[in-house]
Amino acid sequence: SYALIAAALGAEVHAFEPVGTSFGHLVENTMLNDLQGRITCHPVALAETTGLAEIRLQWPYAGVASHSWNGKRRQGDGSFRFGINVIQERLDDFASRFKLPMPGAVKIDVDGREPNVIEGGREVLSEASSIMVESNIDKGMDTRVMLQGMGFKFIEQTLRSDNDYNMLFEKKRVR
Repeated sequence: SYALIAAALGAEVHAFEPVGTSFGHLVENTMLNDLQGRITCHPVALAETTGLAEIRLQWPYAGVASHSWNGKRRQGDGSFRFGINVIQERLDDFASRFKLPMPGAVKIDVDGREPNVIEGGREVLSEASSIMVESNIDKGMDTRVMLQGMGFKFIEQTLRSDNDYNMLFEKKRVR
């Protein structure tokens, strides 16, 4: 996981994971790698609004992707086994309320909800010097336009699968 690598390299990491099984693995891996002083795990979904949301899961296993958010997205074979209610927060509100430090680098991987996370975190994300976004073909252009509108420069795109890729953005800091 990117959180473990960043923390092992000395970064202070705030990792957000709303799905219980994946959150459990995040906590377990943090402890197994003795990184509890560097990684703070938050069982919260980041979004454009604060409230309660439903995530429809295809499978309850840790690390499984392609979930549906409030029934608005279908992927894979389209069959969702069950739904879970999660707390969702705007990143800007969460960071302000809990006095989180501003990030230097950010990794966003939210199953097609990248524009929603960016919309709810404009103030915090604007402080980062680099952002990596795992996106799918459907949301990639929206994400790119939003981040470029916030002053980030598109650096590169790396294909991960037929429909998914990583995009890297950087921002020059004015001193």
